[in-house]
Amino acid sequence: MFSAVWPGFILLRKVLIRLQIRPCLCWAHFGLFGPVWRIPHTAHTQKLAFPSYPPKPTSFNGDCIRRANLVLSQLEAIVRNYDILLTAMEALAVAVINQIGKAPEGVPVAAKELLHFGSRAAVDQTLSRLVRRGSLIRVGRGLYVRPVEGRFGVRPPEPATVVQAIVERRGEIVVPHGAAAANELGLTTQVPMREVYLTSGPTRKLKLGNQIVELRHAPSWQLALPGRKAGALIRALAWLGPEQATHAIEAVRGRLSESELNAVVELRRMLPTWMAQQVSKLASHA
Repeated sequence: MFSAVWPGFILLRKVLIRLQIRPCLCWAHFGLFGPVWRIPHTAHTQKLAFPSYPPKPTSFNGDCIRRANLVLSQLEAIVRNYDILLTAMEALAVAVINQIGKAPEGVPVAAKELLHFGSRAAVDQTLSRLVRRGSLIRVGRGLYVRPVEGRFGVRPPEPATVVQAIVERRGEIVVPHGAAAANELGLTTQVPMREVYLTSGPTRKLKLGNQIVELRHAPSWQLALPGRKAGALIRALAWLGPEQATHAIEAVRGRLSESELNAVVELRRMLPTWMAQQVSKLASHA
């Protein structure tokens, strides 16, 4: 029985403490008259004591009612402010979605581009909520993109589209990894399991749903001639290594045009020594 009554007593005690009413229980008062109710007055030395239980209808009840009304008014103000805050947050979320929706498919939008809607903290919180809802995809630090709605549901945008948008936005040089370049030239049948790109910017990872796109910082000679087969050959040789470079050079002799072979030969001054020796074999053929 005590365990069943105790939670109710604890709740009553919390309410009384919130109203600044402190019941002082002693055995004599509880057995004969009930609890002695001590209510703080404006003067710290003055206290009212009611030896009877329950309290008689005196000014004590009016003081309790005033305190209860004050607490209720404060709660109502909190609820009103919370409703106003929710309305402002929803309005900010709609504005952010509309702004990101104006961008082309797969083009990420940085959080700094949305600061005209509110403070950085408010924008970050709104973006986090939209990501949890599934309305946005967090590609990287401070980068967000809207998912693509297709016939079979919602999916992330194509990695190549996102990478190309980052290249145009930040002015970086981004090229496919050597494994993808070797597969493109027919030097290997292995298909890369992960999307990896070489970049002139910092190394980082982009997350598109369940797919991870990795951007690796690379030296300038591995980023030469982007978008050309001559540059793809350089990156493929770097991935294959010196052991397989001779076979790769012989394999591409008849696959590249004369202009592409000349472009590879002209890059010898930038290449490592072992690669420059292998590329020199194309000079006579070019």
